[in-house]
Amino acid sequence: MKQAVDSVLSQGDDDSEIIVVKDFPELDDYLMEKGIKSIRCERKEQGLRVYMGLLKVEGEIVVFLDDDDMFLPGKLKAVRDAFARGVDFYHNEFKLIDQNGNEIKRPNNRRLSRISGREEVLIMSKKEALRKLGSLHPIAVNSSSIAVSTNVLLEASEYLRKVTRNIDGFFLYSALRSEKPLAIDLRELTAYRIHALNSSITLARDFQSFLTERGEYLLLMENNWHIFQDMLKGNWAEDYASFYLEATKCLRRSMGFGETRLSECLGLVFNKYFRGYGDPWKIFLLTNMFPKFVRLYLWRIYWKLKVRE
Repeated sequence: MKQAVDSVLSQGDDDSEIIVVKDFPELDDYLMEKGIKSIRCERKEQGLRVYMGLLKVEGEIVVFLDDDDMFLPGKLKAVRDAFARGVDFYHNEFKLIDQNGNEIKRPNNRRLSRISGREEVLIMSKKEALRKLGSLHPIAVNSSSIAVSTNVLLEASEYLRKVTRNIDGFFLYSALRSEKPLAIDLRELTAYRIHALNSSITLARDFQSFLTERGEYLLLMENNWHIFQDMLKGNWAEDYASFYLEATKCLRRSMGFGETRLSECLGLVFNKYFRGYGDPWKIFLLTNMFPKFVRLYLWRIYWKLKVRE
């Protein structure tokens, strides 16, 4: 966490306030010395922890940083410049680092490679972002690359408190309720640390444990999509949330959790092209047409690929 805090302090932005929400007593003296607000929260629900910090926010923009990530030089200035152009949501590209801070090179590092422009920072409507990206997923990941208007979060606070996982997705989906544009920054201004304790990484070393853990994770995601769907009711993005809610259900069924509903899952796969939604799990939605042993075989291949990574 100290590295994360130091990366914010090194930005040289004296007008920013730093609020730390944590569940341990370490670093209290250091944070007090630096004049940083520190909130102790023992609860594990991601939304509730963010809400506790939100109550102490005095500024108009909330910029998030996980305790194992770091801001790179120029991050806070980039956020200020983007919001000065009238946006209420910002996402920047990020690089991957290992536990020692060494950069991890991967062919698919550039998550925003599907869009480009003459400018490094692209300002566009949220519907346009969906059309260009095919899915909002690339800008709904990594909280440490996200900044949101304080008002957006306050207006969605009743839903924020209910979110247990996918808090980075919540930041984007809460902003979809407004008509303001968003900003996509193609510069790598965040270092995202990859290690065994990442909440998005499956720790299982055997296939059965992987199935159990992934099934539990998808169930949590399903519950969160219900929250997002309710939050977006009557908004153009309600259809988007409904789509991914059903897609998440189909993914769990393809792993053997619950009764397979072939027509619903196949309908999602083909319907998404007409709606313009890209789905990273296409193959597993399609596998609902196969017998259970074939579906599990395909999931085993996926698990082995993840372990190899």
